[in-house]
Amino acid sequence: MKTAIVVLLLFCTSCINVVAQGCSDAGFCTAGSLNVHAVDDKTNAAQTWVGAAFSYGLSDFGVQVISPRLEVRHSFDTVWNASARIGMQIANGDLTSTIGFSDVIVTGGCNLLPELQLTLGAKFPLNNADMRISYPSLPPEGSPLNAPLPMDYQPSLGTIDVIAGVVWHLGDFSLAAAMQQPLTQNSNTFTPDVYPATSAAHQYHPTNGFNRQADVLLRASYMLSTFEEKLRMHLSVLPIYHVANDTYVDSTSVRREIVGSRGVTLNAALLFEYVLSDYNRIELTIAAPVVVRTIRPDGLTRSILIGVEYRTRL
Repeated sequence: MKTAIVVLLLFCTSCINVVAQGCSDAGFCTAGSLNVHAVDDKTNAAQTWVGAAFSYGLSDFGVQVISPRLEVRHSFDTVWNASARIGMQIANGDLTSTIGFSDVIVTGGCNLLPELQLTLGAKFPLNNADMRISYPSLPPEGSPLNAPLPMDYQPSLGTIDVIAGVVWHLGDFSLAAAMQQPLTQNSNTFTPDVYPATSAAHQYHPTNGFNRQADVLLRASYMLSTFEEKLRMHLSVLPIYHVANDTYVDSTSVRREIVGSRGVTLNAALLFEYVLSDYNRIELTIAAPVVVRTIRPDGLTRSILIGVEYRTRL
């Protein structure tokens, strides 16, 4: 049975379609106890882990995205834990390059049972997704000055979100369910109409007055251990359902649905975790989509995502 499941997960990973969205948000899939890796030392309930991560992703229309982050997680005892994360994003594409802090994500967790964990948290943006185009020198002839940028170039969604989830561990298997609900919306005003007709900006969907809907996540993971449990490989399948079509305000001030933005994105992921010692671990993550939504106006599209993280226990 275990062999069949592993083969199925590997098959899903090999069927990757390279034009799709990665995780719903840089943080939603791995916030707090929702992360697949196991950091708890059973011999010491109270502990603090600090991690530094770096990821590279390829977004729509060739936009390259680099995302560093720092995270602290503390277990108070065998029941309660908390985490805090701060990230930034560097984006580079045909329109311009941008850099900025993205979000702060804080979570609290409760172990109702040793195998059942609840997580509740929030994401706070460090910008309003309202960055505008800039040039290192004089702009090319005919290029707009200070024009709004599409969401692909924004370091954050610009929304305050609530995050809630549950994880159930079944030996080497784990099942997770979570949701991310925006409580506010951002200040993005992008419309390609302000750019010249030949500009690459016309590839992107308008997001003026953007109103983003909620996401629901499910994840099934299986862990393999080798080399006296020093190397752990987590295989995961992550369907994310965007519950409704997003909307925007067009040039006539009419709010319109972005048809095709609702739907399911199915991601496959491999996470390799190497235990250097009881106090140090390093991870490599490779993730990519299998099934996609028709339109992803929020700029979260990743054809592939590669990340490295180092964690140490204080």
